[in-house]
Amino acid sequence: VELYQQANAIDPSFAPAYASLAICYVHIRIGSMGGPPPRELFPRAKAAATKALELDNTLGEAHAALAAVKFFFEWNWHAPEQDYQRAVELEPQNTNILLMYDPYLILTGRFDDGIAIHKKAIELDPLSPFVSLTLGFGYRHARRYDEGIAYLRKMLQLYPNHPIALYQISWHYVFKGMYKEAIEAVEKVPEPSQKAYIYAVAGRRADALKVLQEVLDYSKQQYFDPLYIAVIYMGLGDTEKTFEWLNKAYEERTGYMVWLKTEPVFDPLRTDPRYIELCRKIGLEE
Repeated sequence: VELYQQANAIDPSFAPAYASLAICYVHIRIGSMGGPPPRELFPRAKAAATKALELDNTLGEAHAALAAVKFFFEWNWHAPEQDYQRAVELEPQNTNILLMYDPYLILTGRFDDGIAIHKKAIELDPLSPFVSLTLGFGYRHARRYDEGIAYLRKMLQLYPNHPIALYQISWHYVFKGMYKEAIEAVEKVPEPSQKAYIYAVAGRRADALKVLQEVLDYSKQQYFDPLYIAVIYMGLGDTEKTFEWLNKAYEERTGYMVWLKTEPVFDPLRTDPRYIELCRKIGLEE
């Protein structure tokens, strides 16, 4: 971010720097649990993407960044499609764009399309662990756990103990009820909410509560996405606390609210009127 800001200061008419800056802001906000809050970062991303397109409307990454803001922050379920398609049309070989389009397709329930787009990105950049390993996201939300496990086990042979692979495969294991394997994988990954959730559903409640307290203490000092805390309470079986934190996530406009349509963690809540109302409030028709 600092380097792209420096580039903009040196040459305010250099459109690619604004486009890349927008991409950075988007990745910070939808790629981590911490960092600046959504109401701070997403408007910056939109401003940078808009500026880039004013200077050069042929920049695919700027269109993709704008689409991401519309989806993850403005919770617009339809308008991003045109922006993403335009981005791919302009830069069909850009894996960064494909990997931004893929989650939109997955999270709107078009699993086969999203997985196909992701596989295209892998073909374009087969040596990137990030590109290859994040395919597990699509398999997970499609509930194709056996395929995900088989694929990620092969990836772990290529990239032993890679945190992304372990993160992805532990989710697949837990949804298959393979708690031993899930715990073995997640204990190698520094992702507290996932670890607490898996501990909880595997019956290690004390360990889950310990991690939860660490997360709550941290959230008092630094921003921590409320939806991830809702995930922990979901694992603990505390429905009231789950909805308390889901509502906080809604109030803070966290980008992860768009996960409500497809996230397996929340499957037990799908008939709850409160969940249905939350989906309605973010423009999602369940």
